[in-house]
Amino acid sequence: MITVAENKQADVNYLRKGGLVLLLVAVGGFLADYLFNLGLTRILSPHAYGDYKIAYAFASIAGIAVLMGGDRAAPRYLSGWLDQGQGGAVSGYLLFFTRVALGTSVVVLVGVLLAFGLHRVPLDPERHHAMVVAVIAVPLIGVGALLSRTLQSAKHLGMAALPWRVGFPVLKLVLILVAAWWLETVHVFTVIILAIVAIVLVGGSQLVLIIRLKLVSRPTTVNAAQYLPWLRLSAPMMVTMLVAMGLRQADLLLLEVLGEEHHVGFFAAAATVAHLVMITQMTVIALVAPLIGPSLDAGIDAMRFTFRRGQRLMLWLIVPATLLLMVTGPVVLKWFGKGYDSGYPALLMLLAGYLLWALSGLASTFLQYGGKGRQVLWVNLLTLLIAVVLNFLLIPRYDMTGAGIATAVAFGAGAILSMILYRVHRNSLCRVFTD
Repeated sequence: MITVAENKQADVNYLRKGGLVLLLVAVGGFLADYLFNLGLTRILSPHAYGDYKIAYAFASIAGIAVLMGGDRAAPRYLSGWLDQGQGGAVSGYLLFFTRVALGTSVVVLVGVLLAFGLHRVPLDPERHHAMVVAVIAVPLIGVGALLSRTLQSAKHLGMAALPWRVGFPVLKLVLILVAAWWLETVHVFTVIILAIVAIVLVGGSQLVLIIRLKLVSRPTTVNAAQYLPWLRLSAPMMVTMLVAMGLRQADLLLLEVLGEEHHVGFFAAAATVAHLVMITQMTVIALVAPLIGPSLDAGIDAMRFTFRRGQRLMLWLIVPATLLLMVTGPVVLKWFGKGYDSGYPALLMLLAGYLLWALSGLASTFLQYGGKGRQVLWVNLLTLLIAVVLNFLLIPRYDMTGAGIATAVAFGAGAILSMILYRVHRNSLCRVFTD
């Protein structure tokens, strides 16, 4: 029989081994994303680049929304099933949420078409926003997220993260460069279509890998008694994730409405650089997530041990990354092209806000897995409200820098509230699953 001490040592060994993979994912993912955006700014005008970023933000948010949180909740269920060799249960979970994603994607498609007007000429660059084409990617992003979470739950962190964080932006860039060489002009619509091709290729490779690793088998029958608990846990997590993604895009979206049009691309470049902090946070959470469910089941002592280990790793990686970007920001932004370094003050504000938000990420995840998803949702909604109000107040006066200040203040407030919420509820998180 495996003792508690042996379980803790196994977790420590897993985190140590995953640390190198985490570093490769965080640094490699940032460099790949940076190179992709750098290449894109050389091909598209600042205005077209801003349109692409808006369309990409929409597709990313919608791609998560259509899953109803199935990807977010996956490690809570799949980790245990995979440890026990229950491939049929894993297949049942994946099939259920794939159907959910396909069904809700139809609703999103109809909504977008109605919003932009069916009477316009299809795919006319002068009369349609790139968002109309990006909606095609929505269900593909959702299914891709499920496949990645499956590999993550099986503790194959590199196989789960590297194809999307590194391979995906590199593949997009290669396809776009080939198109730029082949075609006379590359429009933003072309970029989005090639990105969809890249999604299919990366997602397809992960599906093949999952089958080869025998993580799935003939699906077990899923009835309402089984999937309703899944939705009760996943739905609040989905809404919270949407709000969090909306938070990261609110400044960009409102800058397009309230600020100078050509500054949207400059601010998007600053946000791309600052995104290294978020990539690092998400990678640490991906590393720790398969351990959270078993630690909650094992009791308060195991839960606190896992949280402390994960938080220490988060601190060691996030703070140096943030300081490095603060120092090198002007040079990094200049590489995007002429005028992009004007976003440096906004970059500093974004980095400050992202740092605080990243350090509270594990607390929010433990709360969600422990059944406190609604409380986390309320914190995120309040943070979004603060961000929107401050953006409306500060962008007309300070433009890009105002958007950065609004994000920093809102994220800082939300991070503090999340940590307070965790300290209040940490002793009761395990009871949800053990009572």
